[in-house]
Amino acid sequence: MKKFIAACLLSLSITSAHAQPQTMQKPVQCATPIEVINQYVVPNNLKAMFIAGVMMASTNLLFSVLAWSDKSEFLFAIAVIFDDIAAAFATVAFVAFISMLVDRAYTATQYALLASIGTAGRTTLASSSGALVDWLNGDWGIFFILTALMVIPSLIILWIMKNKLPVSYTHLTLPTKRIV
Repeated sequence: MKKFIAACLLSLSITSAHAQPQTMQKPVQCATPIEVINQYVVPNNLKAMFIAGVMMASTNLLFSVLAWSDKSEFLFAIAVIFDDIAAAFATVAFVAFISMLVDRAYTATQYALLASIGTAGRTTLASSSGALVDWLNGDWGIFFILTALMVIPSLIILWIMKNKLPVSYTHLTLPTKRIV
């Protein structure tokens, strides 16, 4: 057994002596966390907001189809399930968007203010929806189409601000050294 181990070690030393010399490779430069956030998180957060807006508008169109179709519990269940999924996705995207904007030193104040501003439109416009349906002679289908169309200005604003969002991540406590 000792002779076998010695022979293996001898063959390894001979083959490694005849092997090509290894060259030193240049170390790979990795991005800092700040660069990763600026390159991936900001654009993807706005994409999530855009997708959430499209999802919310499409579920409103689904409710429009429901209003114009015969009584269908299956279609009602599909509309409610997809609306809840879209609302959850939109809420997460909105919270991530607000979290991206606030400064760490003033997180609670700025988050509360931005969240209040973000829900102000929904709160104020919801109270007049019944009057709008009455004005439309009770046609809920047209009402839901109008609510889907109301998403378009928000999507246009998101599209315009996708490259103009001045977000600073200097308040984050992440390492700024490049990892090699």
